[in-house]
Amino acid sequence: MGRGLIKITAIFIVTILIIFVCSHFIDEGSLEFLKHNLSLWTIIALVVIINLVSFLCFVAMYFTYRWIKKDFSNKDDDKDEL
Repeated sequence: MGRGLIKITAIFIVTILIIFVCSHFIDEGSLEFLKHNLSLWTIIALVVIINLVSFLCFVAMYFTYRWIKKDFSNKDDDKDEL
């Protein structure tokens, strides 16, 4: 159980760091430039990028869930899954 809590804490810290780093790359000037120069293809590209990133986040969270679940499951539960 201790390993599971360490994994959860590590994932939480890494997520906070990623959000912090990403927030420094996006500034108000670039958002204003993007707002005034949107075309149909830019909007389509943004939607595709957002969907791909969302899917990758879902896959990463699923595998992280399975990875952490191993530490919290009982040995009897592992036999049932086979």
